[in-house]
Amino acid sequence: DTLSFELSLRGQRVLVNAGTSTYEVSAERLRQRGTAAHNTVVVDGVDSSEVWSSFRVARRARPLVVSWGRDGAALWLSAGHEGYRRLPGKVIHRRRWRLDPHGLVVEDVLEGRYTSAEARFHVLRGSEFTWTVERASGRLAAATWHPRFGQSIACEVLSVTPAALVWTTRFRWE
Repeated sequence: DTLSFELSLRGQRVLVNAGTSTYEVSAERLRQRGTAAHNTVVVDGVDSSEVWSSFRVARRARPLVVSWGRDGAALWLSAGHEGYRRLPGKVIHRRRWRLDPHGLVVEDVLEGRYTSAEARFHVLRGSEFTWTVERASGRLAAATWHPRFGQSIACEVLSVTPAALVWTTRFRWE
């Protein structure tokens, strides 16, 4: 999904999208394709692109202004998408990443009206980093990762609920 990402540290995957374990037409296939199965923001419980059946997508989230650069030892990337503009509140999601040798900062911004929002980050068990949130609350819950067809591995999902229109999730490591 748009503005989703994965992260590896020292050759080990730590933040992953849920992946695909099946191509069978089923509720599980739709769940694995949905926005909530990716490391991005879900607005009002709706997918950012309209997913139809097991292989089709209707209205797709389109990226907005993408920019990137370097700030000392850090790399940054900024982008947005208009996938939620089809909702009554005409929401636009913008995200900025800042990666340095000791961590990743993800800043999310929602413009427009909405009832609920949730940023989701799928964390593999045994990942060696800490996380904090600003202007939001975060909690871990059980989830699954599907690294290949037919395989499911237990993982956790960090669910971040914003308390403001702009919020930050920080991942730190040594």
